[in-house]
Amino acid sequence: MPEILKKVNDVIIPCIICTLMLCMACGVSAKDLKQLARRPFPVFIGIVSQFVVMPVCAFGYAHALSLSPLHSISLVVVSSCPGGAISNIFTHWTRGDLPLSILMTLVSTVLAMGFMPLNMFLYLRQWTDENVRIPFIQNALIILMTWIPVFIGLFIRHKSVKVATWIANLGGAVNMLFVVIAVLLQNFMSPNFFHMSPSSWIAGSTLPLIGFCVGLLTSSAACLGMPQRRTVAFETGIQNVGVAMTLISLSFDLGVASILSQIPIVFTVGQLSVGFLVTFLHRISFWFMDKKQKSNEQLDKPKDGQLLSQKEQTEESL
Repeated sequence: MPEILKKVNDVIIPCIICTLMLCMACGVSAKDLKQLARRPFPVFIGIVSQFVVMPVCAFGYAHALSLSPLHSISLVVVSSCPGGAISNIFTHWTRGDLPLSILMTLVSTVLAMGFMPLNMFLYLRQWTDENVRIPFIQNALIILMTWIPVFIGLFIRHKSVKVATWIANLGGAVNMLFVVIAVLLQNFMSPNFFHMSPSSWIAGSTLPLIGFCVGLLTSSAACLGMPQRRTVAFETGIQNVGVAMTLISLSFDLGVASILSQIPIVFTVGQLSVGFLVTFLHRISFWFMDKKQKSNEQLDKPKDGQLLSQKEQTEESL
């Protein structure tokens, strides 16, 4: 039975990646991505924050909390993954730079082919003497699962903006359902799945918040605009857990994979919590800002009596 559930899980994870990227790509145009590609500095800052600063923070955090070797390895693996497609959703909801978010996701999935082995070589030797095998074939498949849906989404938007908007709005609920199913499958595959030490719970659940702060500070130091800062923060704090789960699922046997998968699942809960909290605070702020702007526009707008008086004065002068 666990083996059957594992196969089902191996199907669910790629579905999450593909559908998320398809839905978010339906929300932008190819023109937006081309304009951003001509000025890649924000993308460069995001990549540095994601692949350089974030793994260092995870490495230090694992040591500070004295995590077990397997959980330490899992924490570094998650932090070395490319940006998660869920970050595109939160970027959209908080009025961030959605084209930047999608372009960072696309670029990071390719760069992960080099940065993930490098980060694992640098950091995982602290907990294991074995050479960690990176499944490059599976990584290439993940790249295809990321890029192909984006091209399909851009094509759909090019043909019909109305259909693309409908897909983008529907995608959020569908993919949240996929995530819930993945968590339930992990629980059924291993009854002791959520039996972890408090330090492991803390590490997995709070690392997204640390990543968000790291991305915000890095982008602020680079003097990016506020929408781009929010985007880089989300891209750094929200990793592609589907990549981590796929690597773990395809690279390790069921017993070890079940333990290694604990941190990514807790990380998922943490990044969703951070994302919804940040989104909630931003939506409240936007509501007050929009209300104030609307009020100012009404005050600046001349009344009908004033317009009539101005018209009469103009006629008299003529």
